[in-house]
Amino acid sequence: AADLLPELKGKPVIGSAQAPNLERIAELRPDLVIAYEMWMTQEAFEGRLAPLGIPVARMHCYRVERLDSDIRTLGKIAGREKEAEEYIAYFQRFLGEVTSRLQDAAPRVRVYAESYREYSTVARGSGADTLLDLAGVDNIALKQPVPFPTISPEWVVERNPQAIVKVSSSQWLKMGYNVTDLDALVAFRQGIMNRPAWHRIEAVKTGRVLLLSNEIWTGPRAPVGILYIAKWCYPERFADIDPEAVHRDWLLKWHGKELKGVYVYP
Repeated sequence: AADLLPELKGKPVIGSAQAPNLERIAELRPDLVIAYEMWMTQEAFEGRLAPLGIPVARMHCYRVERLDSDIRTLGKIAGREKEAEEYIAYFQRFLGEVTSRLQDAAPRVRVYAESYREYSTVARGSGADTLLDLAGVDNIALKQPVPFPTISPEWVVERNPQAIVKVSSSQWLKMGYNVTDLDALVAFRQGIMNRPAWHRIEAVKTGRVLLLSNEIWTGPRAPVGILYIAKWCYPERFADIDPEAVHRDWLLKWHGKELKGVYVYP
């Protein structure tokens, strides 16, 4: 989201989160390195930086159930603990609202959630499954043996989900802040609905195929994505709530930015 955070433009590049350039980090002499909890062993990462006097803070950063602790830690590091607590209370209010409205929802809507690659989905332990559970839906891939399984198109047809959520990635489909190309989204969504035999899936028959920007899929704005999914699947329970208005207020309050771009389609 470089357009949303223009202060990051022009900063030195140190590689990817999965494979950072340790030599470049050492040259920059940072006071602190913040890294994902899940990538690189301590021996390969901290073990190389600690002798140089460069401390590392590990965080999950993307898992909605860890947002409280990650934001609280960042607040302490930055000396902005009061704001961190305000931020936590802010997004917990929306999560609580969704939970309250869906506590007696039965049966739950069955959803196929497709991640960035075709037929790549999410199961128990993925982090994204927690998001789906908070949105009050049943993840049809929940019991797959690995957190990020690759399934077949026939597998989805057999399980006949009532709704499909496809997450965008800049590599395949650009969505999010400042993105306005609706024609690309229309064509991409139609391509999903035109997959072989997918016309037999209930979600396709009813048009309940939702494209969702990865900016609100996981990470700090995941509660916005949860609200969108919940309203998409249970519109009658959220008739008085506009997720776009919530998102607009969110960006203005915490980023000082106007809402621009397409985060969901349709």
